[in-house]
Amino acid sequence: MTAVIDDSSDSAGTHVLIIGISAYDYLSGTKGEPSEQGLDSGLVQLTSAARSASRFATWMMNDYHRKDFPLRSLRVLLSPNTEDEVAPALKLALGADSVPTRDNVASAFRNFKKAASRNPGNIAIVYVAGHGVQLTNTGAVLLLSDFAHPDHENERYRGAVDMRAMHESMTYSNGAKSQFWFVDICRQRPPEAREFEELAGVLKHDKGIAGAVACSPLFLSASNGEQAFAKPGELTLFCEALMLALAEGHAASSEGERASPWLVSTSSLQMYLKKTVSRLAEEREESQWTECTGIFNDEIFHECKAAPVVDLTVQVREGMEVTNYSAKIWQLEKILYDNHCAWPLRAKIPAGLYTIEVTTLSTKHKDSDHLKLTPPSRLKELPL
Repeated sequence: MTAVIDDSSDSAGTHVLIIGISAYDYLSGTKGEPSEQGLDSGLVQLTSAARSASRFATWMMNDYHRKDFPLRSLRVLLSPNTEDEVAPALKLALGADSVPTRDNVASAFRNFKKAASRNPGNIAIVYVAGHGVQLTNTGAVLLLSDFAHPDHENERYRGAVDMRAMHESMTYSNGAKSQFWFVDICRQRPPEAREFEELAGVLKHDKGIAGAVACSPLFLSASNGEQAFAKPGELTLFCEALMLALAEGHAASSEGERASPWLVSTSSLQMYLKKTVSRLAEEREESQWTECTGIFNDEIFHECKAAPVVDLTVQVREGMEVTNYSAKIWQLEKILYDNHCAWPLRAKIPAGLYTIEVTTLSTKHKDSDHLKLTPPSRLKELPL
């Protein structure tokens, strides 16, 4: 079954749709027979898209937290190329209709929209990953597992879904007030764009004339006309950054007060994804820039259950005598280090506001300062 979770409740909550396609039935490298269109496309099988969708789905099931908006429905469609792409617990819950064909995806979107509209206070989340193309200057079209089916020769993109159109259809509706869309695909023009004035068949829903919902950002993994990259056999760069932002809490922030929660918001996600995806691409000597569009308000996406862990490094400034300093680090009444003098100090510490007191041993002079630790890392040099 497509619905891994569905409590059918009308109470406010979170509803999720996840699609990931690594295996394509009619592209080069398929276990079956590739089609002429599939071969002409130049596209091949993937190894990271279904894995990334599975990773996000597993995080949603186990770690996503919005106290007043619990996870009420989760629909997952996956087309993996290898057994290890899908988490075992998720694999057990998937049925025959979880293969992301045109018909199954159309049905999943209909049911997802119905579930998300049960309560106007709902949150709706969409994540998709796979091959993608751009048919217009702003387009983002996801290719489904039956893309390039020989029977679709007069509707060459029947095995595809227009994610921007789907986003706009739900944004301008009376559905969930807060929506978050993550589209992890390439956005380049396909070869057919040189041969046809219009390519038909793409799945899209009507766009209403209702006012827009309060919040509906669309996070695109690649900018106009660009590629989205992945580590073969691992996650896409976009999903890797997204998991660092959420699972590791690297995009979380707090007001710093004693009981202040650590929250991931739309603005912190936008900034973190843009910076981190670009860095991950540069490490591979590639270029990839995310794009964020849609209705943008600074809504909360995730509430961390505990403070994120920070990689703290405290070291003596270059040129200073290493043996001349000791330090005490504490938070409220809890002392983490007292009279510490082995430098550099490297530790993993919960994010938060600490105090550091440094003693210059040769003069017995003491100096103190606040030490604000925010993920992912913090470097502090002595003396203060």
